[in-house]
Amino acid sequence: KLLEQNDGPFKQQLDHYKYAERFPAKSRQAYREQGEVFLSQLENKLSLHSYLSGEHLGQVDIAIFPFIRQFAYVDKDWFDQLPYLNLQAWLTEIINSELFAYVMQKYDRWLKNSETQKF
Repeated sequence: KLLEQNDGPFKQQLDHYKYAERFPAKSRQAYREQGEVFLSQLENKLSLHSYLSGEHLGQVDIAIFPFIRQFAYVDKDWFDQLPYLNLQAWLTEIINSELFAYVMQKYDRWLKNSETQKF
C-alpha cells in the first residue's frame, strides 16, 4: 500500500511541488500541502517502528527514501521545521548510512579514450 501511494499520488505531488512552475494550476505551497499528507502517514508508521519495513531497513524504505529525500530538499528549512521527528530521523539515518554513501559514489565522466570502469 505504501509503495502504491508513493509511486502514484505522492510521486505526482512531488513532481508538481518540485517543478511548480510547470504546473501553474496551483501554487507550490498547495502542491506541498498535498504531499504532506503522505509524509504524515509515514510519520505515523515510523512512530510505531524504526523503519517503514518494520524493525529493520528493508525494501519499502529503500524504495520510498529517494522520493522523500527529493521532497525534503525542495525546501529543507521547511521540512526540518515539520513536526515529523520520526520521519526526519529516518531520512537522516539513511542519508548518513554507509549504504547511501556507497551507492552515491561519484565517478569521472566516461570519455571515448577512458579506461573501462567495472562495477
